[in-house]
Amino acid sequence: MSEVANDKGQDAVPSASNGSKKKSPKSDKPVRVKNPNNVASKAYTVDLKIQGTNNSSIVSKRSVERLYKEKHDLEFFRYFVKKPQRRSPIINRGYWTRMEAMGYCISAALSEKAPKHVIVNLGCGYDPYPFQHLHKHGSTANLVFVDVDYPDLMQIKVDTIRRSEELTALVGEEKPAADIKDKSVLMQTDNYIALSCDLRDLKKFESIFRNLDFIVEGDNNPLILFTAEVSVTYMFQKDADNLLQWCASLPKSRFALLEQIIPAGPEHPFAKTMLAHFDSLQTTLWSVKKYPSIPAQYERFSSLGWKAVSGISLAQFWDSYVPAEKKEFVENVEAFDEWEEFLLFLNHYSIIYGGADIFQASKSEYPEHEEFVLKCEKPTSEAHRIGAAASGFQGGVILNGGQAQNRESSSLLISLDDSDEFIVDKNNMIARQYHSLSEIEPGVILLAGGRSSPTKKFSDCHILKDGSWKLTFDLPEGRFRHCTQGTLLFGGSDSQDQWLRFAPTAGWKALKCGTHYATPYAATLIMKTPTEGILLGGMDAKGNLGKEVYSVTISDDDVVTLSQIPMENPLLYARCGAQGVYHGGRYLFIGGVSYDILFNEHNQVVELDTKKGKPIPVKLPFKSYPLLVSHTVNIVYNCIVVAGGGAVCFSFGVFHSDPEVVGNRNLKVIKEQRPSEEVKTEINSTILSVEEGSLEAFPAAYVNATPTIFRKCDIGSSSELWKSHHYLKSKVGEDTKVSVHVADNKNLNFQSKNFSYQTLSFGELLKLISDIEADSGSRKSAYLRSLSLDNPKSEATDLCKDFPGIAPDFKLPKEMAEFIGKKVFSTPLRISSSKTQIWLHYDVTANVLCQVTGTKRIRMYHPRDVVHLDFPAGESSSRIPNIFVHESCAQAYEVVMNPGDILFIPPMWLHAVEPQTESISVNCFWKDLDDNKYSKTKDIYGNKDLASYESGREGIKKIADKFAGLPADIKEFYLKRLAEELKQM
Repeated sequence: MSEVANDKGQDAVPSASNGSKKKSPKSDKPVRVKNPNNVASKAYTVDLKIQGTNNSSIVSKRSVERLYKEKHDLEFFRYFVKKPQRRSPIINRGYWTRMEAMGYCISAALSEKAPKHVIVNLGCGYDPYPFQHLHKHGSTANLVFVDVDYPDLMQIKVDTIRRSEELTALVGEEKPAADIKDKSVLMQTDNYIALSCDLRDLKKFESIFRNLDFIVEGDNNPLILFTAEVSVTYMFQKDADNLLQWCASLPKSRFALLEQIIPAGPEHPFAKTMLAHFDSLQTTLWSVKKYPSIPAQYERFSSLGWKAVSGISLAQFWDSYVPAEKKEFVENVEAFDEWEEFLLFLNHYSIIYGGADIFQASKSEYPEHEEFVLKCEKPTSEAHRIGAAASGFQGGVILNGGQAQNRESSSLLISLDDSDEFIVDKNNMIARQYHSLSEIEPGVILLAGGRSSPTKKFSDCHILKDGSWKLTFDLPEGRFRHCTQGTLLFGGSDSQDQWLRFAPTAGWKALKCGTHYATPYAATLIMKTPTEGILLGGMDAKGNLGKEVYSVTISDDDVVTLSQIPMENPLLYARCGAQGVYHGGRYLFIGGVSYDILFNEHNQVVELDTKKGKPIPVKLPFKSYPLLVSHTVNIVYNCIVVAGGGAVCFSFGVFHSDPEVVGNRNLKVIKEQRPSEEVKTEINSTILSVEEGSLEAFPAAYVNATPTIFRKCDIGSSSELWKSHHYLKSKVGEDTKVSVHVADNKNLNFQSKNFSYQTLSFGELLKLISDIEADSGSRKSAYLRSLSLDNPKSEATDLCKDFPGIAPDFKLPKEMAEFIGKKVFSTPLRISSSKTQIWLHYDVTANVLCQVTGTKRIRMYHPRDVVHLDFPAGESSSRIPNIFVHESCAQAYEVVMNPGDILFIPPMWLHAVEPQTESISVNCFWKDLDDNKYSKTKDIYGNKDLASYESGREGIKKIADKFAGLPADIKEFYLKRLAEELKQM
């Protein structure tokens, strides 16, 4: 009679009903048997539902067996589960802990000296404890396993054993039916007995059990361990207590009871979700109503005749009784990051042992506490996000990402003022959880890290400014479950550098700290000022909680100093996943989970008095009893705003916490609104200047995708030497063949092909340019964009390889060269006559344009304006003949480059070029995406569209073809609807 695990589809052996051999349908729903007596029919249906919990739980235990079995273990659940399913990591780990706890109790009983040991599994279901033990330790005349459950279920178990040679060999030879005293004993060997009985009929069970002849006169009685793993809790409380009392009356008896508890009461969010789940299945948990806590279970056992009682929660069992090597083994089986949900589950289960002290006394009594009460306004239920990140922003709190029905990348604004707008451009971030948001300057938000799964952690960072998210410097390594305060970041998963500082123009740098904080995962950093705060809580890689509190001070040169603060009663603050704020002169520590306490409404918030070294519980009168895990806490307008939070409550359902504000303001949730997409029609004659920057800011320009001009850079001797045609011819070779764009006009356009490609010698090219420059009225143009000299159709040009005579004259500044590194794709040489305009186009790779000689005018447009500048579908060049005189609604940016200037051009930025004089320049293109993102076809220029766009165009054609044959107006109607849908993606 094990517990339901939210299984869909019955994968266990079929249940019988009323002795019938008809198989049940593949469902967790029990077979309903018609019965003329309605009362009996209802009772029988409930019994079937209780039996059905076995079919569910063993599928989960089978999942554990397949994944977590140790070397040389055999798989025994496979005999009872036909179609195995892999459960989620938290389900697997929860059931592993349950099974480990029961195994611990059995081992404790077997370690006691006795003439014989009898292990009786009450409500055994298909649990294979007898087979597992007999396989590991072999059969002995001094050990007997007794399985007890409903008759129909036990008959199936016995039939399964008899069909299996392996199981039959383990349990041994059956006794003849004539030697079995009671027909309720379906199978009996020297080491195994299968007993069918409804445990509510205690007289019958007692009669059957005594007929097994275990109880004898004198001191030669066996030690009898009764086990009940989530089974007798389904019995009415009086029936279950009578059973426990009878077991206590037997000589040398022990009882291991594993079942649910609700130590923080039935209104605790996890408990409420769990109880509702079992009630909905008509498998009510009766025991928790009278025995909701471990102390209540102690009193229960004592009052029912058990002289010795010990018990702990499963959370305490995991923490103190699972050996380190087993924890390490479990950690290595599958990725896991559901610690809050795991500990919530474990804190709602207890293992109570009657008859001997095998556990230390429970430490989970709530300590005496002071409290002060803050006012809390009515919550709203519109912002349900588990594991979201949040920060104060625009008179409220911005909440980003997290898990709602799906993992999110969007944001919400929880407003505490009169705002009704939250206008943000759509971001292209991967949806994530357990990242961080912090306000690094007024109105500017930094997003850092996070994860999509425990094995997929992110290093990317983004800045929200003026309604737009922009990519910024990556973290040195991916991390999640870290904490940030402004530009300061601490801890997180697998963090090599525990302390980092962010600078918008330089990225992240590691800070020095003489003390290594032992539990950085989901720790809590609370800063009183930018240089002073406290650090506490968290977890290490082995699952140990931090039990110390440290002061944090940061010097002017960014050195972090940690000093331990003596603090009493660590039960209140040794937590993982808590949040903290400094409010009203107090350090407030809010939420989280622990092994020793299931925090309730009286102690889930504590003030940490660092002067007295005392944690003081604070009661916040929340309207909705939030589940303060995977949540966020911020201070806005002197109010505490708690948002996000909640948990997947094991297999019982999901609980989402409503956002609440503690203070004298109301809150409202505003969803992201996109900027107005009105069609631009007015001519924009304003031309903005391209931003200037220092070379130290080049990485920032790159990660922010901001076109930037870097003036008067050191590019080597090329800016002087290349002024001389004579020098160039001598170094390149006068007869070296090059392909040149030649035209009788000044406005070259790739779409109209108003030029010709001519193969000239390098000397002829320079003479042609000299002739054009000498004739002030000439309309001719000459433009060299170098190609590979050896393989112009298959290789990108390389200045060093194609022009080795002059390449040493040119160099990129060290700041750029080191940043670009080995990602360089192409380095073309460009030589052109004056006023030779190169058409408006874009490149899919980032590049820097280095002006060597002459001056050059550059016109640029943001990628979003591609729709306004006449780019044909599938083309990277515009049809506009002369963009420099073209009137458009798009915003233009311009810059004039002089020798030594370098222009950074981000991918997809539209740009056109007009040399003011004879001009020589060098480009450096580099690829910053994975190779599989680029076009699969040859692309020596680096301007073929990305593979996803190419395949997308093919997909659009297929979509359009589906509307073939429809009237034109209907086709247009639906295609426009699809187009609008694309805009929202």
